[in-house]
Parts: sequence; C-alpha cells; structure tokens
Amino acid sequence: IVGFQWKPYIKTFHTENASSGFKDMANHRIPVIYQTRNPINRRLSNMRHSGHGGDVPAHCDKGDDECMQEQFKFSQQFEFFVGKELKQWLAQDEKHHKMILDGLVNMNVEYIHVTYEELYENENNCVDGWSKIFRLLGLDDKTLDNLTLEEVQSHFGMAKTSSKTHKDLMSNYDEVKKTLVGTEFYDLLN
Repeated sequence: IVGFQWKPYIKTFHTENASSGFKDMANHRIPVIYQTRNPINRRLSNMRHSGHGGDVPAHCDKGDDECMQEQFKFSQQFEFFVGKELKQWLAQDEKHHKMILDGLVNMNVEYIHVTYEELYENENNCVDGWSKIFRLLGLDDKTLDNLTLEEVQSHFGMAKTSSKTHKDLMSNYDEVKKTLVGTEFYDLLN
C-alpha cells in the first residue's frame, strides 16, 4: 500500500473494523503518516467553505486564475465560538488526538506525526515535516540534505488559497483571544 486517506472519527475509532485495520497495518508493517491541523485553522477553513455563508471553493488548481480570484475576493469574517464552549471543544479535540496516538502506539503501528502547518504554512521555508515523510517512504538522508521547500512545492497540484490571520478571519478575535489567554490552547491563535 502506498497510501490512502483515513479520517479517524471518534464514532468509528473503536469499532471492530478500525481495530482490524490497525492490526493489519502493524502485522504488514504499513507505516502511517498521521497529519493533524491546528483545530482553529481547521474550523475556520470549514466555515469558509461551507454552511456559514462561505461559498468559496475549497481548493484551486495551480494556474486556475478564475478560482484564485474568487478566493481573494472573499473577505467575510466569521463569528467564532468563545468561552466555555470553545475551551470544551478544544479539550475534546486534544482528547481525540491523544486517543489516536495511543491507538497507534498500543497496536504497534509504525507512524510519524506531522502537522498541516509544518507542511503547508511554515514561514521559515523549513522542510522538516516533508523530510520525515520522505524518510518514512525510504529516501535517505543524503538525498534529503539538499531538499528545498521550493522543490517540494513545485510538485503541488493545488495553489495556496488563504494566507489570512485569525484576526482577519474572526469578527470576534478579541473575545476568542480573551477566552484562550492563560490556557494551554492560547498558542493555537495566530
């Protein structure tokens, strides 16, 4: 198996099929690339693309100027949830993440963890996340020594469609910030 995408939802994670899948991955030494995303970024992206007044395509192919124009015309801000509801949602997201990691470890599945942000939104032109993936796929360090983010991105089929900050995307950013100050989740804000 070269790859497939699986979204481990809480409802299906502890089913017989999921357990069987973990066992097969461990027994056949099928490595897993477990990618997560900052939950605030994920929620804002979902809000932008569906159901909350957002009508912007989720992705644009490189060179699709019409699609990209739609992306950059979109300037709506969203009211993000705050207070106890936000803290509980983030705590639940963290619990889900830990449950997945524990499942991978307990079933002896070989895996690496990378974040969407380290792959697609890093500002330091760092390729560490991509290097972890390529090592898992068998590339050696000598091959990866000269790898650049520009080289990796040249193989992307889709264009980057948003570079806005949370402050640009949230109509109630100050309230969200006030909710998260002093919590373990504060660093999720950008």
